[in-house]
Amino acid sequence: MRIYRLYGSDDSLLYIGASSDVPRRVREHRRKHWGASIARVESCGPFEHLEALAHEHDAIFREQPRHNIASKNGLTADQMARAKGAELLRAWKSAAHSP
Repeated sequence: MRIYRLYGSDDSLLYIGASSDVPRRVREHRRKHWGASIARVESCGPFEHLEALAHEHDAIFREQPRHNIASKNGLTADQMARAKGAELLRAWKSAAHSP
């Protein structure tokens, strides 16, 4: 998995995500109401799945991208990052205690 950041023409951070297929995800973002404002894409990785989610969580929490909103449940980027962090912690604890 890779972590990607989408930027506007004014270098504002629009979105941070994690995906095993960044080009596909960027195409999907371009179809959104804000997609035409994507001017630049940066990515880093690869990372293991849980490591990528942890990096994504941390980046969303610290950098507060404009469009990281879970529209289905109305969470802000901060709330989503906290929820994802709790999910990551549960997964880490489960993996750490597995035989």
